Amino acid sequence: MNLEDHAGDIISKARLHAGIDAGEVAKAAGLSVGELEQFEESGRTAKPADLPGVARLLGLNPGKLQAVASGWQPATVDLESWRELRAILSQGPGFSVNAYLVWDEVTREAALFDTGFDATPMLQMIA
Repeated sequence: MNLEDHAGDIISKARLHAGIDAGEVAKAAGLSVGELEQFEESGRTAKPADLPGVARLLGLNPGKLQAVASGWQPATVDLESWRELRAILSQGPGFSVNAYLVWDEVTREAALFDTGFDATPMLQMIA
């Protein structure tokens, strides 16, 4: 299963949530502000970043952040064992979002998690 967020996304969201200035995070990472911005956007940087230092500053788990940055992916889960549960990949402007649809086969009542960008595939599944 692919993660929606790369390490740069995780850092960006944690930084914004914590209200910590980009300059302070860049310093902890050993990067310039421009290099940090590039990393937050792409998940890649030309030189190694001090991810454990950034994780400590932002209250993240250093080992897990490093693992995500190194390409860790969660194990694939076979959703077919649940008859009415589907993961739908939705494409947005420059990134994709996983949406999850669960529904009752008899009543057709449904719940949607992380709605994605286009409801058409979900509506077709429960029609």
